[in-house]
Amino acid sequence: MPIANFSLTGVFASSIAVAWEANTNPIGTPYQTSIWTAGGSTTTGTVVITTAAFTGLAADTTYFLAIRALNGDGVVTSYSNFLSARMPPLPPAAVR
Repeated sequence: MPIANFSLTGVFASSIAVAWEANTNPIGTPYQTSIWTAGGSTTTGTVVITTAAFTGLAADTTYFLAIRALNGDGVVTSYSNFLSARMPPLPPAAVR
């Protein structure tokens, strides 16, 4: 079953945190996480909880995110809604 209520829970200096509801998926269901930039490659991972953090992200860059569940046979559900988040720019260099 597709996940529900996929949302951003935090955008930090170099990371994004997300959470979702399992819907009717049982505890221990694997979820495939995906993050990418426009024109960039996609990074995927798998978690068995309903939160994820993406770290090591570039400043002043927009990222797109999606989650989908894998059923017991390894078949993936449709993607969740897609989210986007822009990372904050680097702080200005100190003036000397």
